[in-house]
Amino acid sequence: MEEGFSQSCQVEAEHSRKDPYSVNLIKEGKAMSDKTIRCRDCGQDFVFTEGEQAFYKEKGLENEPTRCPACRKARKQARFEHRNSYRR
Repeated sequence: MEEGFSQSCQVEAEHSRKDPYSVNLIKEGKAMSDKTIRCRDCGQDFVFTEGEQAFYKEKGLENEPTRCPACRKARKQARFEHRNSYRR
């Protein structure tokens, strides 16, 4: 087939391995780029990927994450433990 077509498929396949949501953005011509954000809890930089951005947009979430995945998980676990501490 044509060279441009195979290159397009290759780029799409590479993105689909990273984030399934980014494939739809490529097809629509609305490719976003990864963003580096500093975590408000631990101060480490983390990447807010194209796919995560598409997911947030799809779900109607307007704000970008302010915590890295590890701090988000720890915060969620702390809330869960606090909620269960009231049970007898």
